[in-house]
Amino acid sequence: MAKNILSARLKKLVACGIMEQVPASDGSAYQEYVLTKKGRELFPVIVALRQWGERYLFSRGEKRLQIVDKGTRKPPRRLDVQNVRGDALTANDLELVTVTTYRPQSGVPIRRRSAEVTR
Repeated sequence: MAKNILSARLKKLVACGIMEQVPASDGSAYQEYVLTKKGRELFPVIVALRQWGERYLFSRGEKRLQIVDKGTRKPPRRLDVQNVRGDALTANDLELVTVTTYRPQSGVPIRRRSAEVTR
């Protein structure tokens, strides 16, 4: 990847609050990029996308990298969307509703559901 493209993408991730620059961990004068809390919360999304790619983007027998648990050396269980009781949901089980999001000073969003339903 060209340096200018990588640099632009890293700057965008910093601007979006997903990554931040910190002094290099080796004590050198360099800076390195690390995930913010917001970025670390993307972990399940990245794993789900990776699992999808491992399932659909490779031919049978094709060499590839796979995510595995360091302790068991086995792939993690496939991620799924669940309701509050832990039941698996499909796209047919979900709908979009209009909500108003308030961001108190604590930074934790509070969502209040309105009566309007979008289908």
